[in-house]
Amino acid sequence: MSDNEDDVPQLSADTLAALQGFYSEKDERQKHFEALKAKAEDEADDREWSIEDWGEDWQISQFWYTDETATTLAKELLHDCSADTKIAVVSAPSVFIQLKNLMLPAELKGRFDRIICDPPFLSSDCQTKAALTTRWLAKSWSPPTQPGAVQPDDQRVILCTGERMESLALKLYEKFGVKTTTFLPQHTKGLSNEFRCYANYSAKAWQWAANEA
Repeated sequence: MSDNEDDVPQLSADTLAALQGFYSEKDERQKHFEALKAKAEDEADDREWSIEDWGEDWQISQFWYTDETATTLAKELLHDCSADTKIAVVSAPSVFIQLKNLMLPAELKGRFDRIICDPPFLSSDCQTKAALTTRWLAKSWSPPTQPGAVQPDDQRVILCTGERMESLALKLYEKFGVKTTTFLPQHTKGLSNEFRCYANYSAKAWQWAANEA
């Protein structure tokens, strides 16, 4: 063996086995996803979906809320809505890597009454792109006339993101009247970053935080 070959880094057998296991698991998740996709196309009206059908993925900042948090947010979006109310759920982490190439259908512009957004990354670039998407989808940029007594037709915006993004979030969503709330989103496996919920109205599930009251 030459001196140059001696200098080439070599992975141990254990490391190679772990790497192979990682890629095998990744392939299995992809096959599972494709199977679910095929089922969805055949049984769109009958299939009851579960978040457990998809795995969390730290590489693309893909983490799930607890059932309690997800239910609270879903109920807020559905509260006193009508058959004509349109709801947008912005930011699927698994597709965020394609965000720079994302072209939303023109017919979605200005169509949504209620929007919840959870930017997948705690960076200014990601937060700004998510806010621009929210503005583009929203029917109105105006805050509710009475944020403490929101009306069915008012534009509602909910943002869930890290506490350290608070100042930027309040600036980006200022026209909507978004403020920090008392609701603290929880994740199934916990996160090292403290999460907060921001909204442009108070509700049964939350009030304004002390510094916003």
